[in-house]
Amino acid sequence: MNSIPSSKIKPRNLIPVEKALVRLFSSFKIPKMNAERIEYAYLLESNGRVLAKNLYSPMSVPPFDRADRDGFAISSSDTVKASPLSSTYLKIMGKGLAGQGAMSHRLRKGQALEIATGAKLPKGADSVIMFEDTTSGANRLVKISKPVNRGDHVSYKGSDVTEKQLVLRKGTWITPQDVALIASMGFDRIPVVKKPKVGILATGDELTEPGSRPLNDASIFESNRYMVSCLIREAGGESVDLGLCKDDPDAIFEILKSSLELDMIVVSGGASVGEKDYTPLIVNRLGKPGLVVHGVAMKPGSPTGLGIVRNTPIIICPGFPVSAFAAFSMFGLPILSKFLGTRGPVKAKLKVKITEDISVHKDFLTFVRVIVYRRNNVFLAKPVSASGPSLITTLTNSNGIVIVNSRITHTSKLRKGEVVEVTLFKNIQETTRSVFGDGNER
Repeated sequence: MNSIPSSKIKPRNLIPVEKALVRLFSSFKIPKMNAERIEYAYLLESNGRVLAKNLYSPMSVPPFDRADRDGFAISSSDTVKASPLSSTYLKIMGKGLAGQGAMSHRLRKGQALEIATGAKLPKGADSVIMFEDTTSGANRLVKISKPVNRGDHVSYKGSDVTEKQLVLRKGTWITPQDVALIASMGFDRIPVVKKPKVGILATGDELTEPGSRPLNDASIFESNRYMVSCLIREAGGESVDLGLCKDDPDAIFEILKSSLELDMIVVSGGASVGEKDYTPLIVNRLGKPGLVVHGVAMKPGSPTGLGIVRNTPIIICPGFPVSAFAAFSMFGLPILSKFLGTRGPVKAKLKVKITEDISVHKDFLTFVRVIVYRRNNVFLAKPVSASGPSLITTLTNSNGIVIVNSRITHTSKLRKGEVVEVTLFKNIQETTRSVFGDGNER
């Protein structure tokens, strides 16, 4: 190809995040969910995957009436008149263990079956009385001194799941609890959406691969590729490492061109308007529609660029780590969710009070990094930073983020005592220890 000229590309006027998302998603089509996008995952590999089809139960769970406690299977009608002053005595007809078939004949009036937790309830029984609520008598009799209700300590057939019931909808983000439910219905594997493949390229003459060699006095170790890769995997995608590339427009062009078969591409660096910020121009040269957004009203991350080439979205993240985190969070994660047909993994959110005034950018969406902690059973958020795009410790020393959209709130400041919503990404107590030193609440 002809070399990309070193002339600067003029960024478009900064547009709101909401408009940038609309422009992005109106410029490409998410592939339809078809056989090519579905694979089958075995139980242990299904956690954290997205269900591709509605899942119906082929059976009832439990598949039979079963005891929930160790005790005696009885008919509740035999205990109607039981009291401490007038006990009822039932004849013990045998023992029922989990995994064994129930006794072949029906319990008759005045009879009981010693039964273990999980064992099949015999015919004629409708409840279980626990051992500790009975007294053993002579001649294989059990003494009962209080009435028992029908259904006590019994799980009836289908009480958890009925046959042909819709138990999990397509788009469900599978959790360990879901895996247990799936296994209880007899499935050993389930249809899941194939993981979208996302390529990650880092650009910059100053970048050096961690562990490769000592830094010179003008180099830094590249970190964004690793962070974004982890974000991709956490959100259900498959990261594809496209490596490091110097600020060579021809080399960048060839790497991106050969990667357009991927579902999405993320480029770290070269997003702004400096002499070597080639990436927006390169995206335009790759194909139509090319660059659809360049410059977003968000802090950090305002130089973010968004492109589409051959229906492959390309996110151009600024090189500063916090800016890259913000850019991928706002645009990469929604794309992954659309590909997967899910809302993604659950993010814990908490309403808290801010502990001090902090300025935010007027007419911008601002990522305010905070430390959430608890004092006197009240959750509080201590601001760490609303700027500092190059300081990755503002993320690692935080346990949550408050996203403030001043275009909506019409404010340029969060005030002390104001209630805000925090999206948590770390354990509160662990972060409290690391920040305050001793784990005590401040």
